[in-house]
Amino acid sequence: MNTTNNNEIENCPCKAPQCNAENFNFSFWATDTTNNRFAEISIYTCKHCNSQWVHYFVEYEAYSKSGRWYRCRITPLQLQQLTANNTVDFLEQAADYFYGGSYFNTTGKYGSGKVKVD
Repeated sequence: MNTTNNNEIENCPCKAPQCNAENFNFSFWATDTTNNRFAEISIYTCKHCNSQWVHYFVEYEAYSKSGRWYRCRITPLQLQQLTANNTVDFLEQAADYFYGGSYFNTTGKYGSGKVKVD
């Protein structure tokens, strides 16, 4: 039986932009090959509140400081409709997301709207 209450869920570490990956269980889900970006898409599940997140990571080896990631909550229904090719659209249409990486020179911030993956 899950004894997590709503206050604990709202204060969960996964709701912070700089949440450490060790707070999640994750599995590789797909590769987005759009525009030859070969981005890694994983599904993260919070170890504390069990919420699911889509995590999108892309890096261009020929360019220093090109690594960037996005993390956004996703419902089970949205996950059923998600494809490798529509993940960027999903992120851009979300109310908000977290982003970070060497490209942005941050370990995590809040964002919304257009994502910079190319």
